[in-house]
Amino acid sequence: MHISTKQNFYQNITSSILIFILLLIIIPTASAGVSYLDTLGIIVIEDEPGINLTQISAAISDDAIINETSPGIWFIDGAIYSDDSTVFLNNTDASEIRLTGNRDQTRIIYGWDASDVFMIHDVHITGWNCSSNTPETRGGLRLHNSEFHDVTLYNTTAIQIFGNPIGDISDITTNYTRNVWFDGVSDTIVRDVIVNNGIPSVGSSGITFENCDNITGYNLTINRVYTAANGIFGENVTNSEFYNLDINNIRDSADPTTGTLGLSFTEGGHNYFHDIQINNTGWSGFGLSGNENFDRVENVTIRHHGHNGVDLHPASNLLMSNIHIYDHVIGNDVLITGGTYGNPTGGARNVTLDHIYSTGGGIVAAINVSGLTITNSNIVDAGVGLGDTINTTLINVTVTNTTVLDDLNKNTISIYNLFGLPNVNTKIIDSSCYRLNSQGAVIDPVWLNVDYDINLYYNNNLSLYYYSDIIVQNNLRTPISNAEVIFDNDEEVSSVNAHTDNVASFYTNGMGRVPLPDSERTGSAAICGYHVDVDGTKHNLDHTATITTPDNQIITLPNITPDSTWYRADPNTPTYTITAIIPDSSTGPHITGFAPSENNPFNMADSKKFQVWTDEDLTTMEWYVDNELVSTGALEYTWVVPDEDGHTIQFEGSNANGAVSQNWAINGGSGSVMPHINAFLPAGSSLAPNVGDSTSFSVTTDQELTSMTWTQDGTEIASGTMETMVNWDTAGSYNIGFAGSNDNGSVSQAWTVTVTEAEEAAPGAPGAPGATPQDAGDASVITITPSTLTVVPGETFTADVSIDPEVPMTGAQFDLIFGSSSMNVNGIVEGSLFSQTGTTMFSAGTIDNDAVGIIISNKIKIKMEEVIF
Repeated sequence: MHISTKQNFYQNITSSILIFILLLIIIPTASAGVSYLDTLGIIVIEDEPGINLTQISAAISDDAIINETSPGIWFIDGAIYSDDSTVFLNNTDASEIRLTGNRDQTRIIYGWDASDVFMIHDVHITGWNCSSNTPETRGGLRLHNSEFHDVTLYNTTAIQIFGNPIGDISDITTNYTRNVWFDGVSDTIVRDVIVNNGIPSVGSSGITFENCDNITGYNLTINRVYTAANGIFGENVTNSEFYNLDINNIRDSADPTTGTLGLSFTEGGHNYFHDIQINNTGWSGFGLSGNENFDRVENVTIRHHGHNGVDLHPASNLLMSNIHIYDHVIGNDVLITGGTYGNPTGGARNVTLDHIYSTGGGIVAAINVSGLTITNSNIVDAGVGLGDTINTTLINVTVTNTTVLDDLNKNTISIYNLFGLPNVNTKIIDSSCYRLNSQGAVIDPVWLNVDYDINLYYNNNLSLYYYSDIIVQNNLRTPISNAEVIFDNDEEVSSVNAHTDNVASFYTNGMGRVPLPDSERTGSAAICGYHVDVDGTKHNLDHTATITTPDNQIITLPNITPDSTWYRADPNTPTYTITAIIPDSSTGPHITGFAPSENNPFNMADSKKFQVWTDEDLTTMEWYVDNELVSTGALEYTWVVPDEDGHTIQFEGSNANGAVSQNWAINGGSGSVMPHINAFLPAGSSLAPNVGDSTSFSVTTDQELTSMTWTQDGTEIASGTMETMVNWDTAGSYNIGFAGSNDNGSVSQAWTVTVTEAEEAAPGAPGAPGATPQDAGDASVITITPSTLTVVPGETFTADVSIDPEVPMTGAQFDLIFGSSSMNVNGIVEGSLFSQTGTTMFSAGTIDNDAVGIIISNKIKIKMEEVIF
């Protein structure tokens, strides 16, 4: 295409103008706004929108003041001051800048307000002594709204950063500098900052954040601070996150010095600290003070601290978890305190410590502390001290002493008063120690499931509780759900739940069991073993359990006496189970309860009280161990497990109305027991089906079995399964048996089956010859659709259960068995069988995909209650 000369000229002019404008924007220019104040030793850059060192040098035109001594290396005899200017100190023309600073050696690069901007990156900055031509500390940096990254600094005083930096503050390394200080900075990322051999002023820190909000700080490293200062310090910092912090050698833990903390934040809140390593601090490792509020701290390791590992002095609404503390010199591993009684609202409030591992220093909470919770923590060669605290809870805290047992500070959980103020409402749960200590003005402490090696020291005004495991079954040993269990005692000491809250009534779950703590802590039961009055009088408690079923059958089990043998190392593994049995209406005495369970642990040298309860007084009562009579005349017998061999315990009792017996098959060693059948179907041991019927047999046990065999009249009909189906083709009597075993022992179950011919229906009756369609039919037909279906793991599918009734119906109930190891039931929805003709009452039953319910092999039985309209 031909273009005229005029057209080309226009295009060239346009391009030239665009290039020229871009050059004006990108390339800083020299200006008369550059001057040197000799009396102050300052190069002043005034009203310059963009200028670099080359242009500053050209403007000054004095090599004694500013000079590029070699390519990229600049010497400046003085400081650079930006006044309403933007100064470029970066790799466009510099790799290293050496400055002697102003005359009083306080600044080398600085501005005073938001319009005094520096663009500093990819450069080394060093304080310099021009006489000796060597590095020397000559002043600091003061930056407002500036760019600052990829910079190495040597021999400076404070590096102060204000306002809203341009981009991240990142990849900064300082050597022999005072500190890096952020003031009034918000919405900024600070990352990859290393402070080596810091020399901050006394009371300052290697890195300081003051009046900052929404800071993300990570990969921050402090390698040695020589003065009495902190590693990283924050004051009035909010809504920020700090992680991957590595803080080392803040003075020396061997020479404890006040005020030298590894990390300290105060008067701020809503901050998140995590993944922090602190090593060798002259005072505390990690400190929160000034009522620092709503912080979260996770994954912190502290080593070699001169005073407290963690110092909360005070802090409120705080969660700290996974804190490991080692090698203390003096003080505590964790101190929580309000600091003074003169400020009743300023103490530590609502602090939760979880997974604390402490060696040598322990945990102390004292002076105006309330709402403290410590969970899942291990204290080695130290203790836990709670002085004057209010509403303190310890759960799963273990105190272990590996050194001097007589040192009370190394082996005790202790609650006490200081300065005459009481300790109120302390709860210690699922914990263990060498010595328990409750002394002085302590108001109603409650200790639940606590293990200790020696008697309580100063054990006044204390209630010691143990978990109670109750299972309720009917006479066929089928679990009864929603049964009410109430405990009473003469001292009127209330039962509690697993939070130690007073609870009067407990209810069984689908397995007929009062819930264990892991499944429902609020519904789990505990009863008092003994109570110690303020005057030191000890009361051992004797409880009676009253069990009421949903259909108002009632039994009572008296003489329940919890003691230290009830302690559970694992709160969710019962050590003493009471099985309550609702008897039938048959004549004669019935066992209404027994304890312990074969499923409880039986370790060598354990002491176990075997006990039975009956609904009638017995005239003869005999106890046998391995078929040898060992005791008579009582409903209880205490047995000490002699070895790790298997044993049998048997109770035989009788009166004029009949006899009762209870057997325990026990396999000693490591608390293991012989396998036990939890449930079986059909529930009765005698069956009477008709010819042509089929019966599904199944068994569930408390342990996995390695051998499983089904027999009919002694002939094997199935193996390797916990269930089988038998079709009845011929009338007669049959014996169906199940036998299973594992390394702990064996179990068996038997059914007697009498099969009869179905009676022929009378003429005109349903199913009889000549009957009308309204009254004819062999039976209603129940089908499941689809009968077969292939699905992939995780896929949801629907199965329809249909009933084709041959006679009028007012309700329906059925059992559904399915393999819970391969599928879960998500929900049950009512169909149209009854709702199409009227109002219905529909119950979807109970679904328990985790084997809570009636279980058949690895299958769940879902019981559908009767439907009525």
